[in-house]
Amino acid sequence: MLALRATRILLSASSGAGPAFRAAPFIANGYVLRNIASKPKFDYRWLQWGSFVTLAGFLAGGTMYMSQDLEKEKRRVNQSFGRPAIGGDFNLVDHNGKPCSLASFRGKWVLLYFGFCHCPDICPEQLERLVEIGDRIALTGETKQTLVPVFLTVDYERDTPDVVAEYVKEFSPNLVGLTGTKEEIDKVAKLYRIYYSAGPKDVDGDYITTKWKIHLPGAAPP
Repeated sequence: MLALRATRILLSASSGAGPAFRAAPFIANGYVLRNIASKPKFDYRWLQWGSFVTLAGFLAGGTMYMSQDLEKEKRRVNQSFGRPAIGGDFNLVDHNGKPCSLASFRGKWVLLYFGFCHCPDICPEQLERLVEIGDRIALTGETKQTLVPVFLTVDYERDTPDVVAEYVKEFSPNLVGLTGTKEEIDKVAKLYRIYYSAGPKDVDGDYITTKWKIHLPGAAPP
């Protein structure tokens, strides 16, 4: 076994006033063990800050890329599908028994509500709101065009023009009621994406229609 030689303190001449000391290294089993305590430590702080800046850059770049990718996908979907085709003209009968179409409201805004006269609670509440909207807009005078609330029944079996006339007068003289045959109402429902069906009849033959909806087709062409 190789002997371990201890560090020797050697004197050497120096250019200074006093002697200088030099430490010889440890030598053990053929390996040189130097004193590293006196060497400066490696500063890791710049590496930490560099890693943080790099990570922040990657995150910012990834977020920007994802945002651009989502925007491209949104434009692609809009170009593929466009706006849904909802609405169109119709030929029905108003509550006075006169033929009525969307062109009959030329130059006016039409707020169209789908319901039925035997509706117990929802339809009356919605029609009151419908009339109130029209009245408020008329009072503000913010638009030159008149807003006409229109009630369109989907109960073609029971809601004749006379029944509709009695119904709409309970809400407002400005409320227009429309009805028609099954074929005419089915056509309007398809144009405006309305689903409706009659519920089961009771012992008196009464039933509840299960769908209603509000649409604002816009102003009829002048």
